[in-house]
Amino acid sequence: AALVAGQPPSDWDLYPAPSVVKKFFGRPIEPILETKSVLAPFPETVMIQLAKGILATNMAADDPSLLAGKFEFLTPYIGPVRKSEFLQKYAVEEFEGVDPSFSHFRVDPFDPVRVWVDVLPKGPGYSGCPQAMSFSFDEEGFCERITSSFVLDPSIGNGGGLGGPEGFKYATGQASPDILTRPWARVVGRARKQILSPITGVGVDDYETSKTTTKEAPPSAPSPPTGTPPAEVLSSSPAERLSALKATSSSVESQTKQPSLSVPTIKVQKEVVDEESKLKAQGAEEAKFLLKEVEEAEKRALEARLKLAKLEEERADSERKFKLAQLEREARAVDLEREKVAAREAEEK
Repeated sequence: AALVAGQPPSDWDLYPAPSVVKKFFGRPIEPILETKSVLAPFPETVMIQLAKGILATNMAADDPSLLAGKFEFLTPYIGPVRKSEFLQKYAVEEFEGVDPSFSHFRVDPFDPVRVWVDVLPKGPGYSGCPQAMSFSFDEEGFCERITSSFVLDPSIGNGGGLGGPEGFKYATGQASPDILTRPWARVVGRARKQILSPITGVGVDDYETSKTTTKEAPPSAPSPPTGTPPAEVLSSSPAERLSALKATSSSVESQTKQPSLSVPTIKVQKEVVDEESKLKAQGAEEAKFLLKEVEEAEKRALEARLKLAKLEEERADSERKFKLAQLEREARAVDLEREKVAAREAEEK
């Protein structure tokens, strides 16, 4: 979102220092271009089976032929790396020592050549945080790119908010230095949390503001007013009694009225109203943007359906032509057979 707004974040805020240095001096990452197709190259079930095939072969280490020639592997800590380096260094290490649980296989609705899967790794003394992996395939079914170790919720598990093998190393006491696995801003933030831990009671891996929180007592409900008509009202005439009762009722109503709001309270209410107005305006803009995206998606889907219908029509036309050609060949074969029979009969006569 920041990149679209014209204020791209610094790489030092997103990647560990070695990745930034390697990105600066090494081969640049090829951006994933938006696909023009709205249909996957294969049915969704086939796409998911292709992804499961990569996982079943130990990340293709047991069958490298599943990977395309221009294959790339990318994580928050490393990459992109090519096929040979991935098979030599990272394929077997990806789930070494852990028993991962895979769930929610799905084809990306915005990138139909990519399959996403949620991963929850566990092992002896290790409970990892949920992570996301993706597998991108070409039109022939070969895997072109794998992304891994992208954490969905760092507050879960004991991996220090790290994904992939780095989370397992952290939980088992073999953690790499923070400077190698975390962006510079997070390294500084964790150091600050560790220094202030004796004061705040918040550990370096705790995702909360403070251990000691005080609960505010709820405001007490106003007590109901107690008012009884004076004794003289009971001994007066009905008209006088009615006017007295009205006066008493007015005094009771004045007691039940809420006290006037102070200036700070009015200011807070105004800020709340202004914030609600901003949120409504923002929601309206987002709704317009989403509506536009939906319209464009529907337009692309309509174009795809028209192309598909055209292809179906061409296929039906080809089938008709093939059947006509086949009938003509059969007719010629029958005519030739008749000519042969007639020739044999003429020779016999």
